[in-house]
Amino acid sequence: MEFPAAVSDDVAFVSNYHGSVRAYSMRNGAKIWRRDTAGKMAASPAIAGEVLVAHGMDGRVYVLNRHNGRVLWTYDVGAPIESSPLVLDGVDYFGAWNGTVYALDLATHKARWTYGSGYKITSSAAFANGTIYIGDYGGRLLALSARTGGLRWSASVNGRIYGTPAVANGRVFATSSTGGSLTAFSTGGARLWSLGTGSYVYSSPAVWNGRVYFGSYNGSFYAVSARSGAIGWRFSTAGAIAGAASIVDGVVYFSNRQHRIYSLDARSGRQVFRFPDGAFVPVSGNARRLLLHGFSRLYAVEHKSR
Repeated sequence: MEFPAAVSDDVAFVSNYHGSVRAYSMRNGAKIWRRDTAGKMAASPAIAGEVLVAHGMDGRVYVLNRHNGRVLWTYDVGAPIESSPLVLDGVDYFGAWNGTVYALDLATHKARWTYGSGYKITSSAAFANGTIYIGDYGGRLLALSARTGGLRWSASVNGRIYGTPAVANGRVFATSSTGGSLTAFSTGGARLWSLGTGSYVYSSPAVWNGRVYFGSYNGSFYAVSARSGAIGWRFSTAGAIAGAASIVDGVVYFSNRQHRIYSLDARSGRQVFRFPDGAFVPVSGNARRLLLHGFSRLYAVEHKSR
């Protein structure tokens, strides 16, 4: 599993590298249904009302009945889709390896608009105030109108953008895989600051309480000031960090390629616990239970009473 589950109504929906989409009970882990597709999957599914939207590396968007996994319809873009779905008001926004950004209307089964960037896209989309933000392998952060797909602005970082941008408090944060950096822009497109790590940064950033959190292939996890890029704290591990960070109730979680999940106090960087499985994105869940994402196994955990 490379990307986290989507959880709703005590059901966790997860896709895996073998192209299997599955629904599990959050109460006891029982499998509710399974749907196998023709290709690999390297994206999270998304819940949209009564349907589940999943993207495949076979170039297809799969729209499934969320209750039984039946395929309702598919949409073929002709190129692998690594971008996770961002569904807003019945529209699925995503990018594909063919360098195209799509706004797929889930009611009409047709694209409302497309935008050709000219470069491979693995990044998922982020949204704020009517604008879609997404990165490409040309090293550009694109700001597109969610309504029309028109380009509002583009800005460059010093290498490919693999991960998903984060938007918070009038700023957009994008990591560069080959450039090994995190760069901050205003939502108007002005470059504000950049922080280099000296190694690949595939991790998508997370923003909380005035800080940006991300990991690097140098084995370090960073908490930096969203305003200035100054490092608040840095936590070193023995393995490359590839997946996004997740922050729950003041605790930040991340995984490394040594198959460990780390849990740190987001304010201080103090380790809360370490779990002996993991690889990419560490957690998902609901208000009652947290799901730890191992390399190929899900674990449901609860807060330990004292």
